[in-house]
Amino acid sequence: GQARKVAGTAKADEGLLRLGQTSMMVSLDFSCNKEFYRVRREYTHSTKAYTSLDFGIVDQTTGAFKPLTDKTIRATQEKLEATIGLDFDSFVNSAFIRQGQSNEFSKKSPKDRKEILATILGLGQFELLRKKASDRSRQSAQQKEYLSTLCQRLAQEIEQNQSLELKLQEATNALTDLQTQELTFKRALQDTVNQQQALAPAKIKRDTLNVQQQEIARSIKEYTSTLLTEIACARSTLKKQRATVNYQKLEEERLHINQELQQIQLKGQERITLKEAYLHKKQELTSYEHMIEVQHATVLEQFKTTQQYCILFNKEQEYKIKELAEQCQRDTRELIKLEEHSKSLENTSKLTVSSAAFTQLENQFDKRKAAYHKFIAQGNLLKSELASIKHKKELSHNANNPLCPLCEQDLSQEKKHVLSSALEKTEQRYTWQLARLTKIIKNLKEVIVAQHTTLEKQRADAQEAAIRQVQLEDATKNKVKIQESLLQKQKLVFELNKELALSLEQLKNKQQEQAAFEKQAQTYKVQDSVYTAIISQLDELSKKLDALSHDTVHETALNTRLQHIVALQQDHAQTTKETILKDQRKYTISSTVKSIKLLKHKSQEIALELALCNSLLEDDYLLAQKETDLHTILLKIAHQKEQLMHHKGALEQQQKFFEQRASEYKNYQTTIKELEKTSEEYHAIAQALSKDGIQALLIEDAIPEIEHEANILLSRLTDNQAQLSIESLRDLRSGGTKETLDIKISDTVGVRPYELFSGGEAFRIDFALRIAISKLLARRAGTALQTLIIDEGFGSQDDEGLAHIMESLYKIQEDFAKIIIVSHLPALKDQFPVHFLVHKSSQGSTVKVIEQG
Repeated sequence: GQARKVAGTAKADEGLLRLGQTSMMVSLDFSCNKEFYRVRREYTHSTKAYTSLDFGIVDQTTGAFKPLTDKTIRATQEKLEATIGLDFDSFVNSAFIRQGQSNEFSKKSPKDRKEILATILGLGQFELLRKKASDRSRQSAQQKEYLSTLCQRLAQEIEQNQSLELKLQEATNALTDLQTQELTFKRALQDTVNQQQALAPAKIKRDTLNVQQQEIARSIKEYTSTLLTEIACARSTLKKQRATVNYQKLEEERLHINQELQQIQLKGQERITLKEAYLHKKQELTSYEHMIEVQHATVLEQFKTTQQYCILFNKEQEYKIKELAEQCQRDTRELIKLEEHSKSLENTSKLTVSSAAFTQLENQFDKRKAAYHKFIAQGNLLKSELASIKHKKELSHNANNPLCPLCEQDLSQEKKHVLSSALEKTEQRYTWQLARLTKIIKNLKEVIVAQHTTLEKQRADAQEAAIRQVQLEDATKNKVKIQESLLQKQKLVFELNKELALSLEQLKNKQQEQAAFEKQAQTYKVQDSVYTAIISQLDELSKKLDALSHDTVHETALNTRLQHIVALQQDHAQTTKETILKDQRKYTISSTVKSIKLLKHKSQEIALELALCNSLLEDDYLLAQKETDLHTILLKIAHQKEQLMHHKGALEQQQKFFEQRASEYKNYQTTIKELEKTSEEYHAIAQALSKDGIQALLIEDAIPEIEHEANILLSRLTDNQAQLSIESLRDLRSGGTKETLDIKISDTVGVRPYELFSGGEAFRIDFALRIAISKLLARRAGTALQTLIIDEGFGSQDDEGLAHIMESLYKIQEDFAKIIIVSHLPALKDQFPVHFLVHKSSQGSTVKVIEQG
């Protein structure tokens, strides 16, 4: 799954495809921990790249394949690495020495070396355990912190339990008082009820007498009403008997009136029929008029809509023309301004600076500036030389112990005089040169400052001229654009004026058509044949209705007279009946008067008995009022009692809740202690399993084995001239130590850094170190991988070095099941019993196996 990425490809796998091919497949069977596995990788690159990875166990007897492939390639790759206990990075730093990468392990940082050794030693499981322990420790700490917060809240709630107990005691006492009061008032109510029950017979008798009194009063009222009715009937009958009326003539008159009313009813029915026909025609006329008016209004509305559209269109065109005219005026003003601005720019741009003169002046300024800095450096050098001469003079002129300023040996007087004379001459020469340089530097600085001012002014003038030239070009372009825009707008105004004239003419024609239509519409009803036919039919119906005139007054008089005659006839019949019942009415009146007298006498007797009962029941009202008051008091007490019961129940519930919270508080405290202990234990486990704990100890335990194996092989390769050591701790300048994994190499010269060894020496060191790591991998990584692969790397060795390497390979072959060497050196071809010869052709590469015995 690893390849060197080729330039120009998106993925490394694309560089492995043969030219002209779009897919490739590699299948590898291998043995690991007494199990046989198969890995199959496939890559296809056509319209869309496709990569697949299959991994599984192969049964050697049946050849059956049991897949272990996961859902994704990444997951499958991780499962494969977990199976063999090795990843690619650890493999290329141990058992696989790649071409040109023999120093893969040596050039890495100490941190990376420790990670590779940790992978080889299988320390990843300790890291997983450390993470799990850290997670458990962190979870326990978080749960402890959460429970601590809960305990704080519970403690605050439990503190409120003391005040709750006082409130509960107060509620219990108040409830007891209310129960005592309730018992007292219930006894008083029972006494009142007993007194009322003692008066119950008298109340029953009073109620019975009241009912009898009411019944007698009702009977007297009914008898009186009957008496008055009978007397009134007798008087009315007597009055009617005295009146003399000819009832024969009344019957004849009634028959005549009935005949006349029947004729009036027939005419009324005919009139109603005509009236309905008239109203139907009238409605038909109204509907037809409405239809004509709607049609007329629709035509008028069409005329108005067309005219309004024309008016709106004209206004819009006028607005556009006005707006375009204003834009043309603005463009014209803008053109005038641009003309004036262009003329001013043309006048000012004539004052330009010669570019050649400016360049020559700038080069001269740069040369003078360089000379100025050069003179400054020379002056500083002269000053340092003078300071050195001064120091030398002080050493040579020391009265007690004159010394040579160069070797600091004692000076004789003769040498001191010669040295002093030489120093004096040198000092005078340097002083004169410094004074001359100082004067030159001062004059040159004044010239440079003045020339710099002139240059800056000319540069500003040139920039301003360039800006004006650009502005002039922009103004010219804007003039052309505005002129083109102005011409287009003028053409558009002409077109709009033309459209406006046509629209005004169309509006005028529509107004004339509307006036003609309105003039014609004034007589449209008279000219309509349907309308005139309906009008004539209405006139005919109106004339018929007028012919059937109806005298309402005469009909009303006849009805009134008929009713009067019928009433007289009914009275006559009733009078005849009442005359027959005259004797019976007399008897009824006499018996009714007697009954009234008896009832009045009985009513007086009942009144006397009622007075006696009322005197006995004078205290009943007071007792009823007292009972009502006691019921009110008891209801009030019951309400208060109910409220207290609820309040007490709530307090008891709160007390139970607080007791439960106190129990929870104790349980939480116990749990917090357990969580704290668990967190500390897992934290200690995490520290022990960390990279600075057991992992570091295991790496330190493996380092001597690596050093021992590497030094055995290195002594063979260098004739006991070199030895390496691996330091796991480094001393710090501050006095402490730091964990590391530094490689120290010592030879006959001494301890030297790895980078100072030659290519051949470095390869022998890397070879010895990598072989030692490979042996460690084969023995300790928990895998069955006992293969060593070396890809090239021998080109830097001389014949003696190659002989030492081959000797070492022969000696370590017992430690590996397979040693694979990839090389192009002829000297190595006859050193191995089995050869894989790769032959390249136009059809591809072929591999041939040769066994030499």
